[in-house]
Amino acid sequence: MDRLSYIEKLEKWRTSPRRKPLILEGARQVGKTWLMREFASSRYANQVYIRFDKDRQLKRIFERDFDMGRIVHELEIAFRTRIDPANTVLLFDEIQACKDALTSLKYFCEDRPDLHVIAAGSLLGLEYRDDKEDRADADDDALTSGFPVGKVDMIDVHPLSFVEFLSALGESALADEICRRNWETVEMFRERLVDLLKHYYVVGGMPEVVATYAETRNFIDAVEVQKSILSGYRKDFAKHAPKNDVPRIKMFWDAIPSQLAKENKKFMYSGIRSGERAASYRSPISWLSGAGLIHLCRRVTVPRLPLKSYVDAPFKAYMLDVGLLSSMSGLDSRVVLDGSRVFAEFKGALTEQYVLQQMLAEYGDDPCYWSTDDSRTEVDFVVQRGMDVAPVEVKSEENIRAKSLKSYMERFNPPVSYRLSMRPYKEQKIASPGSSERLLVNIPLYGIR
Repeated sequence: MDRLSYIEKLEKWRTSPRRKPLILEGARQVGKTWLMREFASSRYANQVYIRFDKDRQLKRIFERDFDMGRIVHELEIAFRTRIDPANTVLLFDEIQACKDALTSLKYFCEDRPDLHVIAAGSLLGLEYRDDKEDRADADDDALTSGFPVGKVDMIDVHPLSFVEFLSALGESALADEICRRNWETVEMFRERLVDLLKHYYVVGGMPEVVATYAETRNFIDAVEVQKSILSGYRKDFAKHAPKNDVPRIKMFWDAIPSQLAKENKKFMYSGIRSGERAASYRSPISWLSGAGLIHLCRRVTVPRLPLKSYVDAPFKAYMLDVGLLSSMSGLDSRVVLDGSRVFAEFKGALTEQYVLQQMLAEYGDDPCYWSTDDSRTEVDFVVQRGMDVAPVEVKSEENIRAKSLKSYMERFNPPVSYRLSMRPYKEQKIASPGSSERLLVNIPLYGIR
């Protein structure tokens, strides 16, 4: 989903008669603040903006009680403005820094549903703390975020997709053609799109990194911003994660690039350290996933609906952004200039990360993958499409031989199967004995949206 689509979702929220306070959730640095303020500036005459990790004095307004009359009145005094429901939006940024403000969303929903409230935050719903004491010594109430379950609307915000990246680099017309699925025009500009896709593999979709690259067109500048973001994430581990989990959070996080570089990308705990067990990583994995920093692609052996009911223990672990994966992997940006080499680097890991990222932006939920019990036959992703499950085979280059996809199609007879490669868009009807024709759709990697 591109930023325009996010704006459209926000507008739908704004005009809904069943509107609740809205939370924009996602990992740090994915553009939640920009999205919130951009929408507010274009739709409201007045906005009350609080950033709770900086506006410490304003936190006191929420710490006394949850009397909405008092809270709104004191906000009016603090901002020297009238909070008119018809023209004003309340913007609560970094709301995870004020647990009482997060809890107050429940009472905004119940007592002041006429007010427009948008909050943005990271690490929401996770148990975290600011001090360094052992988790076992802390009171349970001090560890929870007071999340207002059922009293808020939510939108997950992801890194910029490839079409958003194109727009940021001044290629909006090309992005529009991809969104319209105008394949003839798209193929006319294939070489340009392939080059831009290489750049996206290195730059990724973190807004600050994209903005830097759009301004300087220098990979080194982009990588410096990536390093700063990655450093910030590691600081978050120490600051917000349970103390006992921090060492394994770091080890799991650092192991992702090497795990994805394997031929079989199934995550192996022994690849972190000999003798490690899955049970030791349940909490660290849960924390990283809850923080939006990783996406787990779990295995299904039977592709039936709902997919989550058929997941098995094995999984692959991906990062939130292909550019950050490139940076952590130490990929030399000069590889971008070396033909199509970047697409096959790390045994296609960057391409799989890229595809997963685009699917998350489009559909929201983490996809699964399919394999046989012996893992000899495997399809990269399976996704729910309406009442069907569709297999998605990923090919890094133009070689599209896919024995696993063929085996899957013969075994499960899906109505539509997808193959993502560097070949042009093509729909191929495949006869199926005893059933209706099946459709195999090849989508070029630069045409995913």
